[in-house]
Amino acid sequence: MAPVAELKLGRPYVLRLRNESPNSHPIHLHGQVFRPLRGNKLKLPSNWTDTIVLNRRETINIGLVADNPGDWALHCHVVEHQKTRLAGFIRVI
Repeated sequence: MAPVAELKLGRPYVLRLRNESPNSHPIHLHGQVFRPLRGNKLKLPSNWTDTIVLNRRETINIGLVADNPGDWALHCHVVEHQKTRLAGFIRVI
């Protein structure tokens, strides 16, 4: 399986998370922290976090600095959703 994204160590990134499903998904990123930047539905908190709820039909941009090298899981915290492939990883090199 290939990474969802390959990020360069120490560089800033904006990632777009988009939920096209009818379910909400608590999306968790291991090994990194991010800040919610902008969404198309709700006002977002501005704190650093590693998890955010992505509601149905919602798009959220998150900002992060890739400061921890390695392969890091990016997945929904609902186990049944992980079983349907709502999981992957990012690589920081």
